[in-house]
Amino acid sequence: MKVVVFDVWGDLALFRRFDTNTSMLTHSFPPPTAVLGMVGAILGLDRDIYIQQLQGTRIGIELLHPVKKVRMALNYKNTKGRDLTGKKGRTQIPAEFIKDPAYRIYVVNDTVQQDLATMLKEHKSVFTLSLGLSELLANLQYVGTYSCELSSGKQLVSSVVPTSVVESIDFFAQEGKPKRMLKERVPVTMTPDRTVTRYEDVVIEENGEMISGVFSEVYVVGEKAIVFF
Repeated sequence: MKVVVFDVWGDLALFRRFDTNTSMLTHSFPPPTAVLGMVGAILGLDRDIYIQQLQGTRIGIELLHPVKKVRMALNYKNTKGRDLTGKKGRTQIPAEFIKDPAYRIYVVNDTVQQDLATMLKEHKSVFTLSLGLSELLANLQYVGTYSCELSSGKQLVSSVVPTSVVESIDFFAQEGKPKRMLKERVPVTMTPDRTVTRYEDVVIEENGEMISGVFSEVYVVGEKAIVFF
């Protein structure tokens, strides 16, 4: 199968975790649901139907920069009714951001493959591309379109790894130092009304290094091994 590969990056990112309320905490990378929104924005698909149009899309996500999180307070004001001055009250909400985020995105979808590659080559996006919040603007760059082959067994994987394909993982680097590994639970699929229908646990290496282990399903894309959602 063919996979379209592109990079996205920016100054800050916030991919809000589903298990937070007043404090906004972020995932360490864009979940598949967020990546689907990016693809929809690039192609100019309507926000109410892009989930249906891109149904069945397979997504791989690679960290290009280490995960660095910072916390800041966001200023909000009460704008209910006709008073837009904020005189009714203001409040500060603590929020967690990813600093200097950069990701390589792998997309498999035969229906939109050609249009997506064309838009990326021309450095175009129909709607403004952002990293979680509309204020956090993103840049993009086309990497290429590749054929990928299914593999398994002992691999050095460059992407985040869903635990469903993990048979074993080496938690130590070659020099014997432990890697910065963590597990997160992320939304993978959702309905057009934004109801999440499937979550999945994933393993990531916070420094963006490759993950060594034995996996049941890996795809070789160019010179890299990638696991798709």
